[in-house]
Amino acid sequence: MEGRNPIPDDQAEGLHPFTPRVMRAIIPENKMLPLMEKYGGLSDSVKHLRSFVDAMVVYSSDELVWCKFFSLLLKEEALDWFHSLQPGTIDSFAVLRQLFTQQYASSKTLGVTYTTLVRMRQGRDESLKVFMDRFNRTARQVKNVDQRLIVSVLTAALRLGPFCDYLHAEEPQSMDELQNRLASFIRIEEGRAHQRGREEIEPMVRAGRDRGAGQSFGRNDRRGGHRSRDQTKIQQYVHHTPLNAPRARVLEEALRVDLMAVVQIPTLVGADESKYCRYHQNRGHTTEDCVTLKDKLETLVQAGHLQRMIRWSYDCSIPSRESFGFYVDFARHRGLSGQMSSRSGDEKPK
Repeated sequence: MEGRNPIPDDQAEGLHPFTPRVMRAIIPENKMLPLMEKYGGLSDSVKHLRSFVDAMVVYSSDELVWCKFFSLLLKEEALDWFHSLQPGTIDSFAVLRQLFTQQYASSKTLGVTYTTLVRMRQGRDESLKVFMDRFNRTARQVKNVDQRLIVSVLTAALRLGPFCDYLHAEEPQSMDELQNRLASFIRIEEGRAHQRGREEIEPMVRAGRDRGAGQSFGRNDRRGGHRSRDQTKIQQYVHHTPLNAPRARVLEEALRVDLMAVVQIPTLVGADESKYCRYHQNRGHTTEDCVTLKDKLETLVQAGHLQRMIRWSYDCSIPSRESFGFYVDFARHRGLSGQMSSRSGDEKPK
């Protein structure tokens, strides 16, 4: 016996869209059927069709066998569609492929276009390495585009910086040439970020040593782990302006209007991994408790920025007891001392 016996034509007549020629196709013996996920009509029809053809090329060279096996890989809506076809409709795999493609053309995933690439922009806090990984993944999905156009798009997508200057000056002619130079600029950026982190953390380490290294920092620290270096930093301001939102949200507002930039400081060994600081991009303390961030936001507020993020009392001329110290400091800084007279001492109008 060369193969499995086909289903007699009289049993399948009127119940199947295949012609008798397809029904008589013999499925190979002693061959494992390829394992594939069944298609239900919602996912990408083109990907399913390509995966099916790849599997069947190995399984059998007879395309009539492909037709019989294709129906076994349909389910739900797609299977209902298949059985709704008129008997004797499908006489070859070419016909089956055309009908299937027409029926589920709307399920085809739209490919990435050149316009998608043009609209890409490097984020304010996105490193060159992270952005280029994202850009390259997108560029690989765009078909039939000249590589010089991709390089030109990249120039517009990058933030101003050394790598952007290089693209303007050298104008690489291919992505291979660009990638060869990219690695050098990524190393430079990562080295500078590491250096900034060291410069930021060294004053904190010195402050911690001055206050006595190895001393107990309270019951919370005795439960395990090391206290973040930022919490050993001495605050620049005695009083901080009351804010109407969490500091993480105020930080995002300052980043949005380019008043600040985050810094990357490596997480210290033994730091509390459950606490994350958005400003320092590390773990060990929360954004809300970050001493450095508190002082930087206070500096911006006293310079006249972030005014809509300040929590004012209903009567702005009478500071609350909680924020009285801030208003005194703020008035001295802005040269307003002497103008903060109490409303109780004002002379009543005649």
